[in-house]
Amino acid sequence: MDSINKLTSDEARDALENMITVLGCEGAAAIAEVFIEREAEKVASDIKDVKAKRGAELTVFRMILDKLEAAYAEELHVHETGEQPTYEIG
Repeated sequence: MDSINKLTSDEARDALENMITVLGCEGAAAIAEVFIEREAEKVASDIKDVKAKRGAELTVFRMILDKLEAAYAEELHVHETGEQPTYEIG
C-alpha cells in the first residue's frame, strides 16, 4: 500500500528526538503512544473533513493496537507453552 502516508525514517527520527527532548517522554509506553498518534495523523493527513479525519486516525490507531495485541498473544503463548512460533515465508 504505497499510497498510504506513513512516517518516513527521517520523520520518525525527528519525532523520537522531539519526544525525548521536548516532551520528556520516558519509557517505551509513552514513546509508543506518541509514535502511534503521529503515524495515525500522517496517514489521515490528506483528509479534509474533520470528523472523517479523526475517524481515520482512530482506525489506524486501532489497527496498530491490534498488531501489538497479536504480538503479545503470541509471546504469551510461547511463554506459557514453551512452543516456538512457526513463521511462514511467502
